[in-house]
Amino acid sequence: MLSAAWRRDAAAARQSVTQVFESISRPGDSSLAITALAQFLPASAVAAHLDDVAGSAAQADRAVLVVACHMVDWLRWPMPPHVSQWIVRFVRQLAVAEKYSVLMEIAELKVMQVCSARR
Repeated sequence: MLSAAWRRDAAAARQSVTQVFESISRPGDSSLAITALAQFLPASAVAAHLDDVAGSAAQADRAVLVVACHMVDWLRWPMPPHVSQWIVRFVRQLAVAEKYSVLMEIAELKVMQVCSARR
């Protein structure tokens, strides 16, 4: 039902994506409910939001790092394949925005989790 509602109302979809990403930008465990909801978010709205967050000078590096870490944590759960695509897009946009310190910290914090998941 959510997917259908978001397809009909692009503004509501953007607002929902913004709320989800505001929630996961806070330190601590991202809620399982937010994780479950993320799989239904409209891909185009998520892509646009990730581009905005990664390229925004207004976003604190710490919040961007927390978002990226929570997204990588989502890989622990059975999620649709587009979550990994969101992570790749986000990392690419961070590189374009020259947020190298954030990228290095993501790599440092999450490399073991990603490598162990592939076994």
